[in-house]
Parts: sequence; structure tokens; C-alpha cells
Amino acid sequence: MLFSQLHIMKMKRILLFVTFVLITMISYSHEYYFSFAEMEYNTSQKRFELTLIVSTHDIEHWLQNKGLKIKELEDYTSDTIIQKEFGTSLLNGFSVSMNNTNIVFQMTDYDVKANGLTEFYFISTTTEIISPLLVRYDLLMDQFPEQQNKLTFLYKTQKNSYAFLPTSKEQVIKLEN
Repeated sequence: MLFSQLHIMKMKRILLFVTFVLITMISYSHEYYFSFAEMEYNTSQKRFELTLIVSTHDIEHWLQNKGLKIKELEDYTSDTIIQKEFGTSLLNGFSVSMNNTNIVFQMTDYDVKANGLTEFYFISTTTEIISPLLVRYDLLMDQFPEQQNKLTFLYKTQKNSYAFLPTSKEQVIKLEN
């Protein structure tokens, strides 16, 4: 009788441990991959302002696979050389062109949030806006086949959202006057 009670308690501990491990694994993985961008044309400064919002874990993993030897994004907030590499890598997954000319963006900063997301901030060089815009937003799609990206574009009173999927990585944005 004593042996079976000890055996039952041991089995309960093992079951509790397995349950804990499974819950931990589920909480650290996810079945969907999203990134969000908000881009606005600042008419007074004649430039685009862009914020890319991505899962911190996903972007760290993606940057590591791109060859950047990083650990956690928080460790590099004052390292301008690494920040430049971040910006260059991210802009390989996001571009805007007008009249077959690419808009040049530069990363100005980033902010790792407590909610597991990181916001990357960019500004473009000074440029007059010309309709239509061709936007390519395939950030992370080379690594995460289920990746979906969403862009919200603001221009004067116009606010539109666009979805980017592995099957539709580019969108044409026509401006309303």
C-alpha cells in the first residue's frame, strides 16, 4: 500500500512537470506571424515617416539568421553601428518607390516594448510625393511562410490599410487629391 501511494505521488509530480513544460512551450511559440507598419507623408517636412512594429522574438531570430551576431535587441540601443545594420536589414523587407525611383529611408531609433513588440522608426530623405506609390512589404516572409504584414498609410486626410501576404508582397497606393 505504501509503495503504491509513493508511486502515485511520483506519477503526479511527473504529470505536473510535463504539463508545465507543455504550457511553457505553447506560451513561447505562436502559429501566426504579423508585423505592422504605419507610414505617413509629412507635408510640412516633405518626407515619409515610418514605424515598423514586429515581434521582438521573431525579429531577433530573423536578424540572427541574416548573419547579425546579436542576442537581445535591448543590448544595442546605444550602438549606432549595430542600429545601422538593423535598419539596412529591415529595409530589405520594406520599400517604397515613386516613378520607378526608390525612396531612401534611414532608421532613427527603435524601442523594445514590454509587450513583446519592438518599434523601429525611420524617416525618408526629403521628396515630393507623387502618385501612385509602389510599396513592397515582405519583411520576415523569407523565414516565416505564414507571415502577414499590414501597412496603414496616412496622407493629409487619407488613411488606408493594406495587407501584404506571401502571395501579394506589393501594393499600389493611389493618392487622393
